[in-house]
Amino acid sequence: MTQPVNRVSKGVPSGGQFAATRHGEPAVALTSPARTGPEDWGRARREAWDDRFNEVLEYIADNGAMPTHNPSRPQSKRLAGWLNEQRRFKDDLPEFRARLLDEHLPGWRDPRDAAWQARLDEVRAYRERHGRLPAAGKESNEVSSYGRWLVYQRKNEDRLPEHRIRALDALDRDWRDPNPLSWAKNVDRAAAVVERLGGKFPTSGSSDPEEHRVAEWLSSQRTHRSRMTNEQIRELDERLPGWNRGREQVWKERLRWTSDFLRRNRRFPSQHSANLVEASHAAWVRAQRRSATKLTEERERMLNEMLPGWRR
Repeated sequence: MTQPVNRVSKGVPSGGQFAATRHGEPAVALTSPARTGPEDWGRARREAWDDRFNEVLEYIADNGAMPTHNPSRPQSKRLAGWLNEQRRFKDDLPEFRARLLDEHLPGWRDPRDAAWQARLDEVRAYRERHGRLPAAGKESNEVSSYGRWLVYQRKNEDRLPEHRIRALDALDRDWRDPNPLSWAKNVDRAAAVVERLGGKFPTSGSSDPEEHRVAEWLSSQRTHRSRMTNEQIRELDERLPGWNRGREQVWKERLRWTSDFLRRNRRFPSQHSANLVEASHAAWVRAQRRSATKLTEERERMLNEMLPGWRR
């Protein structure tokens, strides 16, 4: 019997040209697309809230009072608007956020406190322009109203909440004096502190309350130097040579304080600290992070050397 002849052409698979064949397929790894759902939007909102909260803390550390709807101060007006929003939706705030506001911004819930802060802001603006507190009945009606407001605070000091007393102390330690020579007294106080420190100027990071107040007062004089009289500038030049330090020196002082804190505590300052000095330096660190792309090479180098991990 003859064997069947295989008539399939060479190269054609057995079973015909339409038979199933096996082909090598490249390995394909299927991955899920990046998620950009509500949880990411929620994270962005949380970070925005934290940024604004820290900005308010930083504003208070720099100005000694809550922000108000002052049209001449855009930042103050913007932050005051944010605080109003927190008041409107206070019942919907997460408990931990309400607790943060209560701990660091006493009185934020009461809209009447905003009116009090607004008047304080007006009195501060007057003091910055004239170098002294306003007096009742000695100038225009508007200025006299500032003076009468201060008289009321003095008479009712025992009923004032603690955060208002702190704000008045930050405005001027002599607010209790019905006839203050505030600017001259502050010069005397600053000269005494500088002499006690052996000719060195105090820093805002000092744990000594008197040194801290003098440092903040001197910082205010530098900021508003253009509003000072020639006599005031001359007196500061004579009694406190070198008082007009630049912003760069103040920035370096904050860096040194934060670096020392990091070395001692092995952590960065906390924005939630009850210590206002620590909280203000935490706000400063956060400000460096926000403006990281705008930092000079020198500042960035110093931050990297003295505050390792500051970008986190």
